[in-house]
Amino acid sequence: MGLKIQTIARTSPLFQAVLELAKGNAKTLGFLPKGAFEDLADKGYVLGAVFDGKNLAGYLLYRKTRSEISITHLCVDDLCRREGIARTLVDHLKDATKDAFGIGLWCRRDYAASKVWGKLGFYAIDEREGRGKDRSVLEHWWFDHNHQTLFTYALKGKREREIPVVIDACVFFSLLDESDANHHEAAALFADWLSGIIDVYVTKEIYRDIQRSQDETRRKKERSHAKGMLLPPGDLNVNGLNTELKSTFPDITKESDLSDLHHLAYAISYGVHYFVT
Repeated sequence: MGLKIQTIARTSPLFQAVLELAKGNAKTLGFLPKGAFEDLADKGYVLGAVFDGKNLAGYLLYRKTRSEISITHLCVDDLCRREGIARTLVDHLKDATKDAFGIGLWCRRDYAASKVWGKLGFYAIDEREGRGKDRSVLEHWWFDHNHQTLFTYALKGKREREIPVVIDACVFFSLLDESDANHHEAAALFADWLSGIIDVYVTKEIYRDIQRSQDETRRKKERSHAKGMLLPPGDLNVNGLNTELKSTFPDITKESDLSDLHHLAYAISYGVHYFVT
C-alpha cells in the first residue's frame, strides 16, 4: 500500500501511536497535554504519515486561527527520517489549506529543524526571545498562499505610473549599511529625481538571506526594512522559473548564489523588467 497521508481521529488506533511518538520527542517538541491532542484530533487537525495502513512514520498537528494555519508539531520517527516524510506531510497541509492566507510556525533558531523549514518553502519573517530558561531565539517561519490583496491591486495601479524595480540581497544590505563601500550607489535608487519614476522592491527571498546572519540585532533591523519594501502576494510560478534558471546556470551551487536566482525568479514571475544587482 505504501505511504499515505490521512487524518487521524481520536478513536483511531493510530492516535495512541501519535501520543507515543510525541512523548519520545518531547525534548524538542515541548510539552503538550493529551487533552490538546484530543481536541485537535476531534477537529480533524492531526495528519499522519502511515505505511501499509498501520505503521505511523510521522505526524503533523496544526490549528486554524482566523484565516491562517499554525503548525503545532511536525514529528517524524527516527527510523523514517531522510525519507521525505516531513515534506510529504507539509505538502499535504499546503494543498488542504489553500483557502487560508498561509501557514506559520515558531521554531527555535538553534534547533536542527530550523534548517528544514526553508527547504520546505517557508521563510523566517520574524523572531523573538523564547520563554524558556535559556531564552533561546524563536523564529517565525511563514509559507504564503499568495492570495490577491488590496495591496496587490494598488501595486497594479502604481505600475501605470511608476516602474517597479527589484533589488537583490547585496544591494539591499548595502542600502542599510552606511559603512558599506557600495552604500551611496545603492542609495542612489532613492534619489529625489527618481521619485514617481521607479518604485523599489525586494522579494520574500530576502528573508532567507537575512536568516543566515548570526547577528540578532542586524536581523531585526533588516527584517523591519524588508517588510516595507516587499512585493505583495500574487499568482506565482516560481518553482518552474527556478528550475529553468538553474539549468541556465548549472555551476551555481553556493546557497547565497542560489538565493540570487530565487530573487530573479520572483522578479520574473511578477512581470518586473528591471532587476538591480
